Amino acid sequence: MVTITLIRHGESRDNTKTIWAGWKDAPLSALGERVSQKTSPFTSTPLTQKIQQANAVGTYFHDSSIQFTHIYSSDLSRAHSTALAVLRHHAEPKPPLVVTPKLREQHFGVAEGQPWTIDVYPGKSIEELSKEGIFPDFTSKGRDLKFPEGESLNDVATRVEEAIKEFIIPHVFAKDQEAVQIAFASHGICISETISPLLRLDPEVEQLKQYKGHHNTGWSQVEISPKADHTGDYNPSSPPPVRVRLLTFNNFGHLSSLPAPSSENAQARAFFSGSN
Repeated sequence: MVTITLIRHGESRDNTKTIWAGWKDAPLSALGERVSQKTSPFTSTPLTQKIQQANAVGTYFHDSSIQFTHIYSSDLSRAHSTALAVLRHHAEPKPPLVVTPKLREQHFGVAEGQPWTIDVYPGKSIEELSKEGIFPDFTSKGRDLKFPEGESLNDVATRVEEAIKEFIIPHVFAKDQEAVQIAFASHGICISETISPLLRLDPEVEQLKQYKGHHNTGWSQVEISPKADHTGDYNPSSPPPVRVRLLTFNNFGHLSSLPAPSSENAQARAFFSGSN
C-alpha cells in the first residue's frame, strides 16, 4: 500500500502580490519564513530556516508519527524550502529527497511576473492581449488555453501524469515492500491536477467531484493499493487495477496558531491555490 501526501508550499512573496507567479521563483514570504542563517545539508550556502507555515506542517507530521519513506519536491524554491522544513522535523532515519521540475507550478510563459487581472476583453485573443501587456485570467475559457511560451492546464496534467508513473506507480507494485509513505511538496494548481489522475486510477471511484484549492501548506492524502494482491513486473502503459481512496483534502489545522494570510488580492490567492 502507498500513501501519498500532497503538500502545498508555504506562502511565497509573490502570493502577497497580484501577479502571475508560476515558474517565477519567489522565496517564502514573511509569514512563510522567519529568517535564521543555517547551512542546509543539501547546499553549502546559508538557507532561511525557521519557516513558520512549513515549520508548522513539519512539526505536525513529526508529532503525528508519520514516517515518510520518500519525499519528492518541485525544484522551485518555495516548494523546496517547504520540503526541507518537513525533512528537518522528520525523525531518523530521514527519507531521501528528490527534487524534480515535474512537480512545478503551471508555467504562465510571457505573463510570469506580470499583473494578474480578472478583467474581460471580448474579441481579443490571449496572444493579442499579451502583446498589449494585458494578462487576464482565462481559465473559464477552457483547459487548452495558455499564454505564449507557457503551459495550459492540460499540459500540466500531462506532466503530472508522468510524475505519477515515475514516482508513485513503481512503489505500488514493488515486491516485498512494506507500506510506503510518499510526500509531494508542490503548488496549488499542480496539486489540483495531481489528485484527479490519482483518483482516475480506480474506475470505482466517483469522478464527478473536483478536488481543488489548497491553503499554503495545506495537505491532502491519497491511498493506493493493488487489487488482487498483484506485485512485481507490470506494463507501465497499462498497470494492473488499483484501489484508490482520498483520505483527507486540504487539511490546514496545523496553521491555527499562526497569523491569517492577508485578505488582499483574495481572488488571485484563490486562483493560485488551485481552486479555479
